[in-house]
Amino acid sequence: MKLMLDLQLATKYGRINKRPTTWRCSFRENWRSLENIIIFFMVKKIPKLLKKHDTAFQVEWKDGHVSWYPYTYLRQMCPCAECAIVRHKGRDVHSLFAPQGDGDVTLIEVSDDIQPLDVQLVGRYALQFSWDDGHNTGIYPFEVLRETCPCPECAPLPPIQTEEETK
Repeated sequence: MKLMLDLQLATKYGRINKRPTTWRCSFRENWRSLENIIIFFMVKKIPKLLKKHDTAFQVEWKDGHVSWYPYTYLRQMCPCAECAIVRHKGRDVHSLFAPQGDGDVTLIEVSDDIQPLDVQLVGRYALQFSWDDGHNTGIYPFEVLRETCPCPECAPLPPIQTEEETK
């Protein structure tokens, strides 16, 4: 709306070749807002602290959130192709029409006392666990870890039940 008014005034006074300054300022302000949004989401997925504990792995994120990943949860959520196929009941997970989501994590049989033997950084974007059950091919990108944080604050809301379902 403001841009249209500026163009009308410029046309009226014969200055159509001059670019309206309010448009440039508005564009810069909008671009800065977009930059801030992008930076926020990038920072949200950057770890500040990585720490191995007895039963869980701790990640403190740069946005201040702290995630605790039980080792059984991490092992069942292994992102390697072999585990993804098991979780999706043998269906191909690499095609364009592959099933979305994590699949059925209970299909990955894991002992309650599973432990990582080693945890390695993969570049600046992921972790790789070597588990005491011999599995070591899963690479856990920080982005995926942040999105699958099991804490109540991050967990998705349960589905809404209708009155008919509760009876």
